[in-house]
Amino acid sequence: MLLSILILSLLALQFAFVPVTPEEPKYEFIDVIIRGNKPIIKGRINGKIIYLILDTGSDITIFDENEIRKYDFDNNMKTITHSKKTYGVYSSTNQLGEVRRFSVKVGSQDLMGRYFCADLKDLRAGIKNNTGINISGIIGMDMILRYDFLIDFDQKKVRVRVYN
Repeated sequence: MLLSILILSLLALQFAFVPVTPEEPKYEFIDVIIRGNKPIIKGRINGKIIYLILDTGSDITIFDENEIRKYDFDNNMKTITHSKKTYGVYSSTNQLGEVRRFSVKVGSQDLMGRYFCADLKDLRAGIKNNTGINISGIIGMDMILRYDFLIDFDQKKVRVRVYN
């Protein structure tokens, strides 16, 4: 009897120290439009299609304040002005606002985080002139890292981590 209890105890201990492997992350692959060296993806705001440029040189995700008003936010959108400024090409600066209750969907994934807005009409005009695509904003490193974006230029796909 004592031997049976000892054997069962040893078997139980063996399973108690089995390493637990974390669940593999889930990804989806979405199409990317490559124009020049600019990767552009399709997304949605309130069900409406938008185009976003993936920019590893941008720390934050930012939308054109002139564009976001098109997406049926009315009372749901609150813009809070920050004393922060963005610095861009040729040392241009823009006053930043923060957009609240704002959700962007890429593929099946809702990108959750802080979104900023500024007047990007000159930047958007330059990108449209070079690519033919009218973007609504920039996906910056904050979202690229959080959602583990990986651009495959050969396959014209972007890998996005799915948390839903």
